[in-house]
Amino acid sequence: SGFYIALGTVAASIFFYSVSRTGEDGKPSAIHRALEQWADLKDKWEVRNQLTTAAVEQAGRDKNIFINAPRNTHYELRHPEAFQHGSPFNVPAGHYVNMDKVVAHYRKQHLDEEERKAKNLAAAE
Repeated sequence: SGFYIALGTVAASIFFYSVSRTGEDGKPSAIHRALEQWADLKDKWEVRNQLTTAAVEQAGRDKNIFINAPRNTHYELRHPEAFQHGSPFNVPAGHYVNMDKVVAHYRKQHLDEEERKAKNLAAAE
């Protein structure tokens, strides 16, 4: 087996010697040309990594803005029953809050909006 290793080593040495020699007229070797092709990839990857890093940092800043933005605490209720969801049966007197003021507020708001729409419609004609 040592004979085959020595024979393979000699063949590999001859191959690498012939590939590593410069060509005629000072032309670079095949190994040098291959390494030059791959050397450009380093610059491309550097630019690509810088762009990716900038995009990720910008995404992080945007996410931070959205997460820390103040929330709207006002909820427009379409149905006043949403305050008192539950069974209306077998409820002792006084256990539900009187919602008449809330209903009146939203009814007035609705009527004001309808009046405004009617005025706009009359003005458009």
